[in-house]
Amino acid sequence: MPDTLLSPTACNFIAPSAFNANYDIVWSFQYSLCGNTNASGGFTTFLVDSSVPQLTGGGIGRSLGYGPSTNFTNTTNVSGISGAVLGIAFDSTGLFATSGYGFSNGVLNPSANSISFRTGYNHLSTFVLSALSTNVVILTSAETYNTLRFQLTNIGRTINVDYLDTKMNYNRLVSVDTNIIVSTNTSYKIGISYASPVSGSKGKAKLNIKNLHVHGTQNVPTTTELPFTPL
Repeated sequence: MPDTLLSPTACNFIAPSAFNANYDIVWSFQYSLCGNTNASGGFTTFLVDSSVPQLTGGGIGRSLGYGPSTNFTNTTNVSGISGAVLGIAFDSTGLFATSGYGFSNGVLNPSANSISFRTGYNHLSTFVLSALSTNVVILTSAETYNTLRFQLTNIGRTINVDYLDTKMNYNRLVSVDTNIIVSTNTSYKIGISYASPVSGSKGKAKLNIKNLHVHGTQNVPTTTELPFTPL
């Protein structure tokens, strides 16, 4: 049975600079996702391969502007974003983590207000946000900002997610093994996407993003052999 969305919205964008994944890539931003009690929505921050010349794709609904989008009434099927490497979704419904509607795999049952990870479009892991911290809320009734920080580290094999508390200290939300393998020249660009509503006839939630900062290096690693003199 196709899903019917009420005036669906989806959008995405990428920052212009690319950074070598052999070194740590760190990005942060403030977000506000707000709507009434009937609203649903979610956003994804993602990595795309820098070799892709232009960002294309990204579907409505549970795809959150990142993944493929199929089986919706009165809409055109859409492929996932080009060059997708890793997607980290904050979803008020949890449907981003499930299979179907464009995603070939995922969890059986959605967990509302969860954070989910996909390598490419393959489901990696999902966590209920309240079990990680009660200080980060995905969807609020009024425009309220939270600050998130993401760190791709361990030569691309680990992604850390932190939040900024009221004392201006970053605290770890979760650390996940990505299973990503990078080469010497692998570099990524950072993006953010959004969709609302996620499913059914629920109302829209509005996303605002500000103060996006990305840190990394464009250098390609080189090997230097140091001289060694035995004692």
